[in-house]
Amino acid sequence: MKISPISSYNTNYKKNTKPNFKAKGIYPGSFDPVTNGHFDIIKRAANFLDSLVVAVGINPEKIPFLTPKQRVNLIKKSVKSMENVSVEAYEGMTVDFAKEQNADLMIRGVRNQTDYEFEKKVLEFNRGLNPNIDTVILPTNPAVENISSSLVRKNFAEGKDVSELVPEPVRQTLFLKDNLEKSLMSMGAESETKTIFNDFMDAYDTAERGYHGLDHIESMLNDFDKVQKSGLTQQVRNPDAFKYSVFMHDFRNGTPNDVAESIDYALNSAKNLRTADSEYIRKLISATDYSHNPEITTFDEALMQDLDLAVLGRNPEEYQKYSKAVRREYGKFDDSIYNPERIKVLKEFLEKDNIYNTDFFRDNFEKTARKNIQSEIQSLL
Repeated sequence: MKISPISSYNTNYKKNTKPNFKAKGIYPGSFDPVTNGHFDIIKRAANFLDSLVVAVGINPEKIPFLTPKQRVNLIKKSVKSMENVSVEAYEGMTVDFAKEQNADLMIRGVRNQTDYEFEKKVLEFNRGLNPNIDTVILPTNPAVENISSSLVRKNFAEGKDVSELVPEPVRQTLFLKDNLEKSLMSMGAESETKTIFNDFMDAYDTAERGYHGLDHIESMLNDFDKVQKSGLTQQVRNPDAFKYSVFMHDFRNGTPNDVAESIDYALNSAKNLRTADSEYIRKLISATDYSHNPEITTFDEALMQDLDLAVLGRNPEEYQKYSKAVRREYGKFDDSIYNPERIKVLKEFLEKDNIYNTDFFRDNFEKTARKNIQSEIQSLL
């Protein structure tokens, strides 16, 4: 078994360039979560390997920060532009997984002399188990050498910004995790936070969701904060229950009773909710059930609906991205079915005196929304 120190810090991933040699490598780790330090190693290894498997190790004896599925999905989204990189979860010995993958090399990153000495010991141990797999040790880029998963978890627990430490998909997930957990704890459902967050990610972070996914929830939360800081004289009655409703309003998607099922999950999964909070959450989620023309009776319900429809009033580029995402979500229908149904829905918005309920959204989104909708209708004719 050889040790191959590589000191280059060229981190520009070169898509469609030929690797230096035909070899398959695995880069093992817990990646809980994946950081910019890990990502630096992945990019550099992918540049000289024919193929690379990022191997997410599962230790059933440890309680993870993020589930194996979440970690795998985050890395997949982070490396989606790298055609020669795949991601797999595994249990057991790393050398056994490397053998299963027919890997030639194991990639290890080191930040300092202590890491290097540790990796030498691991290397010797692995040599005794499988002498046919070489190890390549990559010194970490100095720009990210101080970043670790434990540092990210520590900063997250302390409420510090971690956006400069992790790839964008991880930043988004931690933003959502923070907001959901704080809302639940404020409502007295602290013991259910982990389960509900994991269920939320399982529901929203799927390939089947074209538009009604994590981006939509983050956008609604960001717009909600803008409204709260806008100086409006009227504020929502219960901001934490409101945010929880945002998270839950599309929990079920694409089923005949998806809104009712979303409400059931929201109320039944969060134990110890006050009766008033339960009814409040029910009404907010019901406000997004457009197929039943919900009656809007409070400012909070009006705002919930406006936040959900804010995308209609985004700039034309964002709106086109949204309309394409909706089309993907209904990909099982051909144009002869989808187009007239979509046009019908869009015309219903135009027939309203106002698309938006609140002054904030009417002032900032109404005109653009009408232009966007008219443009999409023309494209579907």
